[in-house]
Amino acid sequence: MKHGPQKFCSMDCYIISKMPHPEPTETECWIWPGAMFTNGYGHIKWHGKSVKAHRLAFIAVHGPVPEGLGVLHKCNNKLCYNPGHLYAGTTQDNADDAVAAGALVPRRGEASNKAKLTEPDVIDILSRLSRKEKHADIAAIYSITRGAISQISCGKNWSHVPRPQSTLDTVA
Repeated sequence: MKHGPQKFCSMDCYIISKMPHPEPTETECWIWPGAMFTNGYGHIKWHGKSVKAHRLAFIAVHGPVPEGLGVLHKCNNKLCYNPGHLYAGTTQDNADDAVAAGALVPRRGEASNKAKLTEPDVIDILSRLSRKEKHADIAAIYSITRGAISQISCGKNWSHVPRPQSTLDTVA
């Protein structure tokens, strides 16, 4: 006797057998009862491959996922496989949804995994810039590029760090 997904005629039949309701609804999440990937998404094995459960639920009800798109959750619940909560969207749509839901908070300053400077470093750099020191000289001190100094100077990077008041601002 076969066990698991292989006892069904197709992946669609297996996914539909897991659905607790005859029709997808916009209300409650359907929590995947099976295995999970380490990233928190439900998955099943189908012919030796691990496949995301929510993607298969989408396909079973809505048809193939358009080329270049992924299956996204309106509910932001990785284990939900309610097709009424799923839609096809881009990677940018997914990132925008995560930011809007507070699940992905853009990190800036020292919290960024790309940061090579600390806030005190940036304050010193801004001070040196206000004294008209050369970008190349400042960059050499901190082992960063002149471009990085320019980004700080124009406020594109580290914009949350208070800028020193220039001497022109203090003249009445």
